[in-house]
Amino acid sequence: MRKYVLITASIMFVAGVSLYLILGGNAEPVFSLENRPLQVVYGELFEGRPSEQRLEALFIDARERSKETGHELVVISYDQDQTPLKQFIGTLNGPKTSTSLDSVWIPAGEYIATEIKAHNLVMPRPDDIKILAEEFAVNKGLQPALEVSYEVYKGNSSLTILFQCL
Repeated sequence: MRKYVLITASIMFVAGVSLYLILGGNAEPVFSLENRPLQVVYGELFEGRPSEQRLEALFIDARERSKETGHELVVISYDQDQTPLKQFIGTLNGPKTSTSLDSVWIPAGEYIATEIKAHNLVMPRPDDIKILAEEFAVNKGLQPALEVSYEVYKGNSSLTILFQCL
């Protein structure tokens, strides 16, 4: 009986590690500096708990607009003390497809950037990315604005995270 449990556990472990690697879980984020132009994001602001259905609905709506217009999906995350989560979710430089959409400008300038090509299940946590971006900035002698991050989704499998340099 113990032998079967050991064999089953070994197979499950190997399958889990293989899946983790296939999904891109072992890829370390690589940071670089990018100069970006002034850009506009059309979308809606969300303030509340991450478990609220409105957050998911905003994301799905923006993703559909992104597919329809061919413009990238963007999530701007703001650090908050009072509200559990504050994000602006929309499409980058796309046409304003509805009068109910607001706009937020992404300032032109130098940004710390990393591209993540991993599935959501194995993607690094946002806090880990922020720590690594700060370490990169210190090594380059830069001052990052870590209170706002810009997540630019390119298709289903690529995500670029940006932090503006002050």
